[in-house]
Amino acid sequence: CGAGERCFDGYGCGACAPGAVDCGDDGETPRTCGRDHRWRAEPRCDASQVCERGRCLVGCDPDPAARETRGCEFWATQTLHRALPRETRDATPFTVLTANPWRRAVQYGAEGPGIASSVRVLAALGLFSIDQPWNPALVDGGDPAAPRSVLARRAAVRLRTGLRVAAWQYSPLAAQRTPCEGAGCDTATGDGSTLLPASSLGRFYVVGALPTARTRATDGAWRAHPAFVTVVGTAAGTRVTVIARGATEPSVDGMIPSMRRGDRQEFTLGEGDVLQLLSASSPGCVATPAPSRDGATVCPPSPDEDLSGTRI
Repeated sequence: CGAGERCFDGYGCGACAPGAVDCGDDGETPRTCGRDHRWRAEPRCDASQVCERGRCLVGCDPDPAARETRGCEFWATQTLHRALPRETRDATPFTVLTANPWRRAVQYGAEGPGIASSVRVLAALGLFSIDQPWNPALVDGGDPAAPRSVLARRAAVRLRTGLRVAAWQYSPLAAQRTPCEGAGCDTATGDGSTLLPASSLGRFYVVGALPTARTRATDGAWRAHPAFVTVVGTAAGTRVTVIARGATEPSVDGMIPSMRRGDRQEFTLGEGDVLQLLSASSPGCVATPAPSRDGATVCPPSPDEDLSGTRI
């Protein structure tokens, strides 16, 4: 067979299998393979379109044949992260990472607290990261010694692009601070999440959350890492109803009341507002402590310290 061809049983040499589709060598020209095992090209996609699975699609329209996480608008938010060392975390900020899957450059813009709003260009098949300073109200729960629920106005990061891209958020992205030598370089943990495009978001959710984790420090005191659920408003006047599966902490400013298991509470969020509810945690351990695999002493959570099953 010649260059670019392969052998097909019962036929011989050909360029493709009949019925196959692709986007040509340039990634922009839809092609279909005919019965003669040869490609037949269609008109090249125009500047407002992208080629995918042998079809021209408008750049921000989801592919009806695929269930995917790419889109043209995303919302990212910081969440509670008590394991980050407060003294060194500024060297490893919260990061939104964007990937361009297309063979052409993509314009995009990002806005949010601590981010300079501007239109940028993401190179073809390129990656770009956007850093945001830590928000103590979200990452610490306000007071590191006694974290509370919070309603942080316009605290989220909004990302908009001209073509469908993939996006993730990392808390933080870097596993270690650089430059750094010796002990204390680790960021303790890096939490990452795939961002879902705004076009795929719905109205009804059931929460899946890790329950409150409580460990005993060297001084004998118990340190709680509360369970939490975080909600971002993507439009002005968004009404959010929460039916709690566990007990939650109130906010310091009184805007969020405490909730008990089964309570129902309504909130109104503006565009970019972030509602973060923390599980209520007792100061000590009311269950039987047990050793963990790493040698630490842990306290099993009570049912009220698990927010899984909370309905939004």
